Amino acid sequence: MFIQNVTVIFVLSQLEKQPSKNREFIITISPERLKELQNIKDSEIDTSDIPELDEQFLQKAKRVEPIPQETVLIKLDPDITNWFKHQGPNYKTIINQVLRDYINQQKPE
Repeated sequence: MFIQNVTVIFVLSQLEKQPSKNREFIITISPERLKELQNIKDSEIDTSDIPELDEQFLQKAKRVEPIPQETVLIKLDPDITNWFKHQGPNYKTIINQVLRDYINQQKPE
């Protein structure tokens, strides 16, 4: 199977600003860069800037299950669809994230 692009989603908690909100960052990696990363030996990876996980971290850690998605059919204006499609091949994921961000903004603090 040929992979055109791989999308990696990082969920980062913004503890200092909004403890209850998470932010997802979507990064698309080209096949060439993915191959480069796969060929790096573990011993060559600099992890010096990653703090050790201590007991306090482990006590506060929570298991997060992925949210199951459902397939739906919605009608969108053509200009909206075109704009999202021009954002990349993962445009449906981006639409989902925009809707999630909107919902999170509507929740009372």
